[in-house]
Amino acid sequence: MSDSTASVAVQQEQAAESAAHVETPEQGQSEQAPATGQKVVDRLLREFESIVRKASTATLEQGRVCCEYIRARMGLSEKVSRKVCVETLANTWQEYSDTPITPNRVSEVIRCHAAWNILSGGQPSRACKVSLRVVREFAPLCERSEEDRTETWTLAEHHAEQARELWQEAGSKGLTGNEIAEAVTKIIADYRAKDAAEKAKVAAANPQDQRAQAVAATAQVIADKAADKALAAGQKVNAKKNTPAAVAPPREQPVQPLLKTAAVATPKDLAEQLVAAMYAHPQPDDVLESLLTAYRQHKDVSKVGKRTCDAGLLTLTRKQAPVPAASVPVPSEIPVVAA
Repeated sequence: MSDSTASVAVQQEQAAESAAHVETPEQGQSEQAPATGQKVVDRLLREFESIVRKASTATLEQGRVCCEYIRARMGLSEKVSRKVCVETLANTWQEYSDTPITPNRVSEVIRCHAAWNILSGGQPSRACKVSLRVVREFAPLCERSEEDRTETWTLAEHHAEQARELWQEAGSKGLTGNEIAEAVTKIIADYRAKDAAEKAKVAAANPQDQRAQAVAATAQVIADKAADKALAAGQKVNAKKNTPAAVAPPREQPVQPLLKTAAVATPKDLAEQLVAAMYAHPQPDDVLESLLTAYRQHKDVSKVGKRTCDAGLLTLTRKQAPVPAASVPVPSEIPVVAA
């Protein structure tokens, strides 16, 4: 082999060897793409979290302004009712929402703000460090004063101490919304059970007092419902802990004691039991509105039933003239079907 031929061969080998160690642009991009893509994903998630947090603060601000509006408008005249104020707020909100806004929805944001305002000691909404879900779960422990027109909210006296301890724990341990929901439902269930036991003692001591018997039976139904709700909340937390993050935990459906008697009770007895349970709630008219709405949406409701619901909802949502006290019938004692 000539010297020139050998030289060419050596140069080709060196070029091939160098090419083997040189990274092509395509290879470099393919190796860098996952790292760069992950950074984009992380950045977008942080951006979304920031937006959601601001939305949470905005919800608390909605509740604050709603409270101040109701307080200010009712202060203008004794003729202005709180119901009219809430309806006005709902109608205003509806203009900017693509989902139905009911007075109950307005009440929810008011209660949510009330919970934050009470438990935070009146701090501004922007100071909120926990999730809106956590704040909202405390709302059932708050109650509104019916004695004045100043839209005053406080913690229910029988829940106050436990609520404040749970709030401190939520901040120090970073409890989730599901964990707060479990704790709150247990607080309520324990109180309902104690209340039912006290009313049962009164009923046992007065076996001839039909009203005492009805009150005790209603209290027991409410206590059973609260216990079922607490059990379901606990099961949901356990399912969340034992389920992989990628798989949503099954939704627990509490068994309502009322369903056990519905199939065997007469229509009249079942209706009376429903009314007794509704009037155990601090806002029975709101319960009735929600009940009619849910009943109308059921697939088995007849056309007559739907028209009846529409008429009832129309009556509930429009301003009503005050009814003279003398014309309001006094409800009779309500028998309750035992579970």
